[in-house]
Amino acid sequence: MGVYRLMQLIQITDMHMHREPGEIRQSCVNTDDSLAAVLASIKNRGQIPALIAATGDLAQDPHPEIYNRFGQMVSLLDAPVVTLPGNHDDRAMMSASFSDGSVSCCGELQLGEWQLVFLDTSVPGEVHGSLGQEQLDNLIETISSTSASHILIFMHHHPYPVGTVWLDDIGLENSDLFWDAVGTSARVRGVVCGHIHQQLDCIHKGIRMLGTPSTCVQFVPFSEESDFDDRPPGYRVIELNDDGSIDTRVEWVPLP
Repeated sequence: MGVYRLMQLIQITDMHMHREPGEIRQSCVNTDDSLAAVLASIKNRGQIPALIAATGDLAQDPHPEIYNRFGQMVSLLDAPVVTLPGNHDDRAMMSASFSDGSVSCCGELQLGEWQLVFLDTSVPGEVHGSLGQEQLDNLIETISSTSASHILIFMHHHPYPVGTVWLDDIGLENSDLFWDAVGTSARVRGVVCGHIHQQLDCIHKGIRMLGTPSTCVQFVPFSEESDFDDRPPGYRVIELNDDGSIDTRVEWVPLP
């Protein structure tokens, strides 16, 4: 018998929307327009995903109007959306904005034999990420107690060096504690992050590590200083199989 494809997820990340729609850092990319192009590409695929994971930095400078506008834009996909706060976001503001409807913030969700865990790595006022002891304890408890056969973890900050010097300085600060937590179970199949504005697909400590391009602008890989790449916006398709394997690819969305 072949591998049975259980469900398909979509990851979008690092939207960097402004209160008034506009471009990010003199890039000539209007972040509302680029997100709209990405969402149109997702909708045009003709398959409603089981879930959309929006893994942080929805806003460039947080404001309720941004989160409300984001909620309206993603509602066109007719799929549930789980959001995570990034270093540019305000979790309390996000949670209040997404308290009712098909868009939520953080938490856990079991879909079939897959347990999905959404971690908040944001630290108020800081660019780097960190996980508090309560989240680490909850993660260990979920890993040990879930009835699901497989576990997939989402977060904003990357818990593994990607080789881009300045980005690795602002990743998950206590990544050693995170890997100690996930190392308690062989059921953890993958970790999916945002923040890096790059494509990443590698194995670390036996676990699949996936990073995804932004819906607006990308950073030059392996650079020592922040600089924009010429890659277009993108998103990730994630297909979860009942044997614990993950089929995934990045879809690029060229702008006019």
